Amino acid sequence: MEGYSVLIPAYQPDVKLVQLVSDLRQKGIAVSVVDDGGGADYAHIFEQVLETGACVLCHTQNKGKGAALKTGISHLMKQTDVEGIVTADADGQHTIEDICLVMDTMAANPDHLVIGARSFAGDVPARSRFGNTLTRGIFRLATGLKVTDTQTGLRGLPRKIFSELSVLEGDRYEYEMNMLLNIEHWGIAYTEVPIETVYIEGNKSSHFHPLRDSWLIYGKILKFLTSSMASFAVDYGLFFLLYTAFKLEYWFSYVLARAVSSFVNYMINRHIVFANGRKSSVIKYYLLALFIMALGSIGGDLLATAGIPGLLSKLIVDLPLFFLSYTVQRKYIFR
Repeated sequence: MEGYSVLIPAYQPDVKLVQLVSDLRQKGIAVSVVDDGGGADYAHIFEQVLETGACVLCHTQNKGKGAALKTGISHLMKQTDVEGIVTADADGQHTIEDICLVMDTMAANPDHLVIGARSFAGDVPARSRFGNTLTRGIFRLATGLKVTDTQTGLRGLPRKIFSELSVLEGDRYEYEMNMLLNIEHWGIAYTEVPIETVYIEGNKSSHFHPLRDSWLIYGKILKFLTSSMASFAVDYGLFFLLYTAFKLEYWFSYVLARAVSSFVNYMINRHIVFANGRKSSVIKYYLLALFIMALGSIGGDLLATAGIPGLLSKLIVDLPLFFLSYTVQRKYIFR
């Protein structure tokens, strides 16, 4: 299809890559493959890829899937006739039909990020099923976005975000997660299309390192949650001390504890979680904090006056306010 190109990062591939590229070329689809430093033992594979008429870009040493994707995107963005890029894996997990489906969906939605979502039905390795379920749940909790398959390598990337993708943080598997984490920040929509779930020989050809790459993926998401946990501990601990030990009024204990914890939360969110150093965020943040503080102190005080223990009253009121605060920060304050 004119205007679209398939990009395949490849590290030490086998003949499945040659067959995939050959099938795509027979359909008249432009293909770029990035040799991610596989070495001389795999040079013959890429020579066969070149014979199909595909473009081959080379890393002299292994840099990781994210780095390979960025090399390919940087190359293709210079070609003004390329309207979108479809990324696919080199191990044969993505069928020609599904690659074409993503390409057709891009043509119908030219400014959307298209996600080829697997259903994980049938004979799927347990670690793959569990990993995707875990990542999907954490991702939705952290971002509010319902993405069915956060780890799929079959995606359609619109030209609208080529520049952002070419410099996006992450050189390994976390690059693909960072792409999803930036959907709202870039102001683009996403569309999911169902694709076949294919695992060849238990996915043994995967270069995914469970400990290293899982941390790179989950670490980005867990930053969203640890800040709130830290500020919650400060807030609840200080409130407990003031209200229980020093016997201060509920509203005063609540306001003082919230003031201290909100400062902790703001500093962590601004400098670590959302990495947004703009000073203008402090005004929006504290307007939100004052609003939350007012609702929390009034609501908790009413419950405490009605006979509900103060610590329980605070917990009842703060839980819904926590989700409200987090959503507003993520969408409007630290975008």
